[in-house]
Amino acid sequence: MGIEERTLCVLRKDLPEEWVREEIAAPLTEDSFKRVVDTLSVSYLRRSDIESDVRYKQIIPYVLVCDEEQKTLTYRRHGTEQRLHGLYSIGIGGHVNEIDRREAVFESILAGTGREVMEELGITRETRFTFLGVINEERTKVGHTHLGAVFQFTIDTGAIAPDAELAEWRFLPFPEVLRLEMELWSRLAISLFRKK
Repeated sequence: MGIEERTLCVLRKDLPEEWVREEIAAPLTEDSFKRVVDTLSVSYLRRSDIESDVRYKQIIPYVLVCDEEQKTLTYRRHGTEQRLHGLYSIGIGGHVNEIDRREAVFESILAGTGREVMEELGITRETRFTFLGVINEERTKVGHTHLGAVFQFTIDTGAIAPDAELAEWRFLPFPEVLRLEMELWSRLAISLFRKK
């Protein structure tokens, strides 16, 4: 999206202290996450204004996608986020935008999650997500201004047509995923991954 994209963000100081530690992967139930985020005061600010403003955290849906055999979707980073190029990722997602706004914050996050997954995977049907927890890191410029809301879902591999930004995408068994040189968020999200 263009420079005028307005994304959901919250003041860092309003978030639970344990969510904004230097490097965390905190497993949470959907209910406990909703109880917190639905009480937050959110703003939809121009992404160009807040990408480097550490007073704010943009809540980013980060979705782990599995196939029927419980292999995990992986891809090499390529596209608009130059700071992550070349690293492997297991997360699909992006910013929650003003078009995703609903009455409750959690519902807005879910709407953004669904929209991003539809855009990136070419899915044309509604998807049911399982919430796993939150991830955060303060070691990189990307991390300072983003908080990951981690979800998981399973899909028939024949139902997807991934976007060009998902270079070299494939489904891999979990042990192979662990051997990849991954972005930090993927390394954190792995600890929340639920095998069925």
